[in-house]
Amino acid sequence: MSRPRTPTKVLKLRGAFSKHPERARERENEPANLGPLGSAPRALDDSARERWRQIAKMAPWLEYADRLAVEELAKLWAKSRRNELAGGDGKRIDWLMSRLGMTASDRSKVRMPNVGDQKKKSLLA
Repeated sequence: MSRPRTPTKVLKLRGAFSKHPERARERENEPANLGPLGSAPRALDDSARERWRQIAKMAPWLEYADRLAVEELAKLWAKSRRNELAGGDGKRIDWLMSRLGMTASDRSKVRMPNVGDQKKKSLLA
């Protein structure tokens, strides 16, 4: 298995970008809020709706196109809170979080168009 990508915040704190500015350029369009994910679907129960809100807060770069994956993650997370996870549910949660850029190493891989320095700074601060 390959070594996980070092999160941008860690590289910034280490001073890696001053030594290797090309690394900063490769990551300059990391996630910034382009638009809302939207409200949770009405079909979700209260617990899953709360998980949806937490996901939206934790990953502000998620957009309307991510709704299906966020809905599935919210349901699984709510199921986890009730100690009702089945066989592969835990791995599915990990996979969905990774795909949505919600782990430190995966967040550094997400690329989004430039929406302004102020929004980028707030996410990288």
